[in-house]
Amino acid sequence: MMMTDLWFLLKGVLLSWEVWAVTLVVIFYFSLVLYVARLNRRPRSFLMLESNKPKKKRPKKEVSPSTNAETPEVEVE
Repeated sequence: MMMTDLWFLLKGVLLSWEVWAVTLVVIFYFSLVLYVARLNRRPRSFLMLESNKPKKKRPKKEVSPSTNAETPEVEVE
């Protein structure tokens, strides 16, 4: 096959209405599938957006010495 024959064949294929129709149907199908997938996706939580912010530290509870006084001491003989 010569280069001119190949060029003529490619030009005929790319300009045919069947190729254009199939291309448009495939594009429409993919856009429809992506649209339905986007509808069925769970909504994003706002926690993802807040993950970059520094977290606030909770104040630690102080251990009171009275907790040790509540337990009775056992005398060992």
